[in-house]
Amino acid sequence: MYNIIRQGDTDQNNILQYCCDTREDLAKLPTEDGAGSTCIVIEDSSVHMLDSEGQWKEI
Repeated sequence: MYNIIRQGDTDQNNILQYCCDTREDLAKLPTEDGAGSTCIVIEDSSVHMLDSEGQWKEI
């Protein structure tokens, strides 16, 4: 499961924030969003960012 957190009705820059339950959920996230989109993993409090090649990297 993951949630999309937005402000307002539209995504101006296609940069989104996600929240996942586990690291395995990262594989289910879209990779077409804007570079700089982030995801917090609740399981271990890790934070991941989408790079310009569409890969989620831990930061």
